Amino acid sequence: MTAAAPVSESEVAMVVRGLTRASLREQATVACERRLGGECRFADEQYCPCMVSIGGRVRLWEGRFRAVRAH
Repeated sequence: MTAAAPVSESEVAMVVRGLTRASLREQATVACERRLGGECRFADEQYCPCMVSIGGRVRLWEGRFRAVRAH
């Protein structure tokens, strides 16, 4: 799941959920490049567990990203 909101013409903020932190970054990169129309870099990224099992294992991660167009 990806939710993106434009902050400005060259910046976008998004929330992504997935099974691993690596997959979150991949999803965010694809969404960012699609939204900004080219290469982008992350100015800020935060990860937190979204769903945890009774045993304490993280089952779902949430990542919050702020991306800007790479010049």
